[in-house]
Amino acid sequence: MDWGVDNINKVQAYDGEPTRVKCPLFSTYIKSNYTAAHASGLTLVWYKTSPNQDLEEPIDLNQAENRVSKERDLLWFWPVTRKDSGNYTCMLRNTTYCIKVAVPLHVIQKDKDHCYSQKEHILLQDFGIGETSNLTCPGTTEFYQSTVQPIITWYKNCLKLVSDSIEPRPIGLLLLFPVIKERHEANYTCVVSITNRGVSFTLTRTIAVSITTSQGHPKPPNLMRPKIGERFEVEYDQEVNLTCQAYFYYIRGSSTAVWWTIDGWDAKDLAPRVTIQESEELWPLKNKVVESVLTINALTPSDLQKNYTCFARNSQGIKSRQVILARKGI
Repeated sequence: MDWGVDNINKVQAYDGEPTRVKCPLFSTYIKSNYTAAHASGLTLVWYKTSPNQDLEEPIDLNQAENRVSKERDLLWFWPVTRKDSGNYTCMLRNTTYCIKVAVPLHVIQKDKDHCYSQKEHILLQDFGIGETSNLTCPGTTEFYQSTVQPIITWYKNCLKLVSDSIEPRPIGLLLLFPVIKERHEANYTCVVSITNRGVSFTLTRTIAVSITTSQGHPKPPNLMRPKIGERFEVEYDQEVNLTCQAYFYYIRGSSTAVWWTIDGWDAKDLAPRVTIQESEELWPLKNKVVESVLTINALTPSDLQKNYTCFARNSQGIKSRQVILARKGI
């Protein structure tokens, strides 16, 4: 069975740095692990398909410099080079059974006069303002023994941070933020210096840090419009626009929603006579204002008897407010 190309597990690495490709068959596609598969007589082999090519070629694991090696379900590169870019197929087989999947490896180079590449898959991290937090260099610990303390150099927007920096401050393997402030929003790059078989290598990772509202006391949404007890004067046969506007404080992992109901029915289900237009405006600290405008075409007397309710919801609760329609001049 051929599972094609697994882009979810694709690997990206810098030219000249170590990397590894893990066969995803055992974690995603079959109910087994490498040890059990090997014990049952199955063999795991690797092939490479170069960019713009269709031919799967066996990987040469007997190179003089031992740059590429296989260990269980891992393919190691010490280091990877640009010519290594391509799809790497791991095939588990015996005389009667065969299953395979390909993992893309994309080798990139750092931008000129820059500590990372804009093409890099940059990790995202948000910190709540006023909190204490830290960064670790992600995806690097598997390249050195747990007893080894590697040298890590940190950069903020590619400017080197030193240990006597006021903040953030490199301490051991960490980059410490004693008190998170808005000015800490930046791209942070860590460069890990390691040694393998007597040869020195570096590993580069970049994290985009954004600063948000403090997560210590999450808040429910704040309904800005309509106002409490707000009354709209309207005329028959005219178009009416009702605005529901809610302010959401950023809450990590929380979804947000704003909607209208008319006599308990979701207003979106009452089209085409009733339409909904939604918009979103981002504010500092990843807060936002969400607006939902309900439009009634050609108002009728029966519309005045209906209940119009605006709702706003996040993980901390639901807020609602009603609008009163009244005929103008009455």
